[in-house]
Amino acid sequence: QYDKALKAIDQAIEINPDMALYYDSKGEYLYRMGKKDEAMKMWQKVVSLEPDYAKQNTELYRLLYGMDK
Repeated sequence: QYDKALKAIDQAIEINPDMALYYDSKGEYLYRMGKKDEAMKMWQKVVSLEPDYAKQNTELYRLLYGMDK
């Protein structure tokens, strides 16, 4: 069902491209699919939109800043 979820998230991003939560969700799905590089790009986008977002999300912070590479 990841493909359906990603399609829905992509549609949401088209409507509101400045919503960090959408990129976070997309990154999570990509990560679960084993697409770590693509996931990291999504999470970097999250931080570019909301610099403190990763600090508020401990799992994202851990992944972004090297504790799970």
